[in-house]
Amino acid sequence: MKYIFLFSIFILFSCSNRNQAESVTENSELINNNDVTKIIRKRKAVNDSIRKEKADDQRYIDAFLLKSYWVPISKDQEITVIKSSCAVFINPTDEQIEQMKKEDGEENFSTIADDQMYYTYEAQNFFKENKIDCLSPATRYLKFVTPDSEFVVDTRAKVSYGWLTILFNSDSLPKILTPIDMPRVFKTYFPQ
Repeated sequence: MKYIFLFSIFILFSCSNRNQAESVTENSELINNNDVTKIIRKRKAVNDSIRKEKADDQRYIDAFLLKSYWVPISKDQEITVIKSSCAVFINPTDEQIEQMKKEDGEENFSTIADDQMYYTYEAQNFFKENKIDCLSPATRYLKFVTPDSEFVVDTRAKVSYGWLTILFNSDSLPKILTPIDMPRVFKTYFPQ
């Protein structure tokens, strides 16, 4: 009798736990079907945003690496040859300007363009005061010649933001930077 009583209690508790387990499973399915989908979408959107930010950050870093602009020398390209020390200022093409307007909006682009023109003007004056030539070549490709080598850069490379400033000292490799950095970099790049 004692065993029957224990067995009955065991079966009673087993059935009760089973109903609770089924209830938890049903609730979990509701959570999975409704909320988890939303959570996954939100996580995907956040991850996509982070990936885009990382890609934008990497593009910004690559925009200042000379190797990002190197291209093979070709006889078919119209090339400006640069052999002496100078500062080269490149402006965006009409296509690049339109792309920037789409990406940044008309108002933001205007602000960016105004800032760029101001700092470029200041940098050009700085170089003139320090007896460094300033160039604004019309060609897309520039060939830099040093005593040890020569190489071509594509000023419209994929990483370019349109405005490009390149310092060239005929004794070293060119350096890509923003006009804001000119006075600081000048002292180390052009030894006096």
